[in-house]
Amino acid sequence: MKKRKKQIANLLKLGVFLFGVSLLLWSCEKQEEVNHGLENEHFGIPQKYFKKKITLKEVLSNEELYNVLEKNFIRSSEQKKVNEFIPYNYILKVYTSQGILFYNDTIKTYTFPIITNLEKEEHSFFNLLFQEYKGKLYVGVIKYTPSSNWLSNKKEKYEGSFELIDKEGRSKKSYASKSSCETILKAFYAPCGCGGSANGHAPSGAWCCKGSPLLGYDMEFSCSGGGSNGEPGDLDGVSGGLDSGGSSGSAQTDPTEAIYTDTALGINKSLGGTLSDSELEWIDTHPLESFKIVNFIIANEDENKQLTSEAKTFAEQAIKALANGGEVDFDDRIINEIKDEKIKCLHDKLTKDGNTFVKDLLANFEGVSEFNINISSVDKIFSTNVNDYVNGETSYTKGDDMIYIKISADKISNNSVLSGIRTILHEYIHADMFRKLYTKEGISNSDIKDFKETYNKFKSENFKPNNLQHESMAKLYVNSMATALKEIHQAILLREYNYLSQDGAKSLDNLYEALAWQGLKGHDVQAYTELSDTKKKALKEALDIYFYSLTKNCPQ
Repeated sequence: MKKRKKQIANLLKLGVFLFGVSLLLWSCEKQEEVNHGLENEHFGIPQKYFKKKITLKEVLSNEELYNVLEKNFIRSSEQKKVNEFIPYNYILKVYTSQGILFYNDTIKTYTFPIITNLEKEEHSFFNLLFQEYKGKLYVGVIKYTPSSNWLSNKKEKYEGSFELIDKEGRSKKSYASKSSCETILKAFYAPCGCGGSANGHAPSGAWCCKGSPLLGYDMEFSCSGGGSNGEPGDLDGVSGGLDSGGSSGSAQTDPTEAIYTDTALGINKSLGGTLSDSELEWIDTHPLESFKIVNFIIANEDENKQLTSEAKTFAEQAIKALANGGEVDFDDRIINEIKDEKIKCLHDKLTKDGNTFVKDLLANFEGVSEFNINISSVDKIFSTNVNDYVNGETSYTKGDDMIYIKISADKISNNSVLSGIRTILHEYIHADMFRKLYTKEGISNSDIKDFKETYNKFKSENFKPNNLQHESMAKLYVNSMATALKEIHQAILLREYNYLSQDGAKSLDNLYEALAWQGLKGHDVQAYTELSDTKKKALKEALDIYFYSLTKNCPQ
């Protein structure tokens, strides 16, 4: 008997790790309100626990329970409005309609699938678990990392690892004070009327046993040595043991993966089922961006409700970028994966706060382009064309849907704001050229026609193949680049502009044109070599006078 008592004392419920708060006004009448009609068949003898599906709205209809949750966990008026229960800051979403309740006369344990911002393996998932027991409430999070066997047949007994996560988002495994303590999952099954263990067998044909399917798991915290009164030691958030009115000794749960919302599933279906779990989770936790993705898909479906190939590519990469902290312009089909702070700031100055410099540059293709643009920052870029490190690079593979722009963080960090913006615009012009070269749109568009005629002229005159775009840029874009730099200078660096121009009394046009020629004149382009010596001298003098006075710090 002493040995049995010691075993019981050493078997602690999940409440050992869970955060307990008093649940007042508990009553037998409230217990009786729970629906004891089981969804499973009746097997002749009382079951240890009953199991049913439940929504969070149903859970929170219990006034006493809701008051406790509101006092301790429901932190915002928005959560109150939607009946949301988010106890810890790292929880991004609770799937409120996908809960499971295990209960008997003394215990109610609820499990809801959740999304968190914690690191996890590819197929890992999280559950929020809370339990009512003896007038107290215990709350915790479980992380499951299932085996491939279980993933292929989730009706079988759970295989894989799991760990308890505390309110700070830390794994309980990482700081348990006694290595002799462990958390275990014990499967329990529907019993047979004939008695015996009969766990997990199919219907036998006997009148007294129609099978014993797996119902769920007891999650138990056990220690072979234990502390005083069976306590396992100094775990974070430990509050009492069995002898002090703590938890019941086990928590009933079932590893529950989220069933994604109709929005996430619909987007994934439109993209051919290519999205990962983490991407589906991102969609479910970002409704505003998801709405934009849905609108993009609808706008780019053909008469058979199928996405065009370039729209599918863009949507897939857009979701990946957004899920990793990037930005997306769905109108101009630009995916922004810039990580470098200065380059991101410069790019934002061109595209946000009412500035439309990039949009104006790409306006010829708004709504009809077959091509997408991906812009990112990298540390350094080595160009085999010039055999040196360069400020930026734009690349396109014929037949692809995506044009890639890369900007060198190493180069831009040492450049002025205007020089950095010139680099970004320069690379966008390359992207614009690729669009014009490979578009299926007819040459009735005058800008496309002018560009192709200029490009083909240089090509027919045997200019270097890798320099044809720079030749065309020098011929067609330098003036518009200089004008854009002037407008940008006045828009985002007005104090610097006023100082250098003496409040507009002195022209800086040669400075802007000289900057526009940067990245072109080094390629010995024809348009620059044909400039008069007087013009070249004026451009050089403007750079010598002003270049080192230009600020390097992007204005915030």
